[in-house]
This record gives sequence, structure tokens and C-alpha cells, in this order.
Amino acid sequence: MLAGTRVILWLMAFFCADGLMGCAHQQVPGQSPKPERVRERPNLPQMRGVWLATVSGLDWPPHSSLEVEMDADRIRMQKAALVDILDNLAKTGINTVFFQVKPDGTALYHSAILPWSNVLTGVTGKYPGYDPLAYMLAEAHKRGYQGTCLAESLPCSH
Repeated sequence: MLAGTRVILWLMAFFCADGLMGCAHQQVPGQSPKPERVRERPNLPQMRGVWLATVSGLDWPPHSSLEVEMDADRIRMQKAALVDILDNLAKTGINTVFFQVKPDGTALYHSAILPWSNVLTGVTGKYPGYDPLAYMLAEAHKRGYQGTCLAESLPCSH
């Protein structure tokens, strides 16, 4: 074994043993334990969030909305389902919703780059008859959520 390798192994063994012995100290009877340093945090609200998945219609929109014949019925079902989801999330104390607006290389908003998502109508590129992102933001704001858009360069003032 090389001399340098022995020195490194010896130093590693020394520091490991020293660290273990430091954990074995005895508390003196009658002496209060040493308080641990606690890093104070500002009193910020907790983020309690969910990811609302739209890929393959996992969380929204409901698959049954694609089976109706009338576009007006499909839109009504999708909007009602989104309202129900937001109401339930707000009731359970969720204060952040991450709404997936690009489920699979398509979009749930008007995009100059991506086609409309097929999860909305069953057909990729078909206009769904409303703007799901704008609707989501409007309904979220009614429940006290503050919206931020992170898709392309969307204006966040929906």
C-alpha cells in the first residue's frame, strides 16, 4: 500500500472515530441540556398545492364530456367539472393550483405555436368553443386564488 494512501485512510478513520466519540458525551446530572440552535423562519403562509393534470384527461376535463353530441353540453360539463374541482380544493384548504395547460404538445389556451388539445374536444386542433385557461383563472380568482401564467408569453391578467 502506498504511504499516501495509508495517511488518507488513517485520517479518515481518525475523523470518523472522533465524530462518533463526540456523540457519546454524558450529560451532567442536574444540568439542563444544551439548547439546539433553531433557525427562525418568517411567519409565512404555507403553500398547500395540487397539480391539476390534464394529460389524457387524468383530472380534467371529464372523459364523459367528449361523448356528448352538442358542443354546448360539452362546454357546460367541462366548466361544471372545473368549478366542482376548485370548490373541493378550496374547501380542503388547498391554496395553490398548478393547472396543466400543455398536456401533450397541445394547448388548453389559444396558442400561435401549439394546436388546441384533443382532451377538450376529442380532435387535436379543434377550437373548444371557449378558453379553458381564461375560465380557470376567472373561477380561481372567485375563490381567492391569485393567478400567474407560465405558458409561453401569456398575459396573466385573464
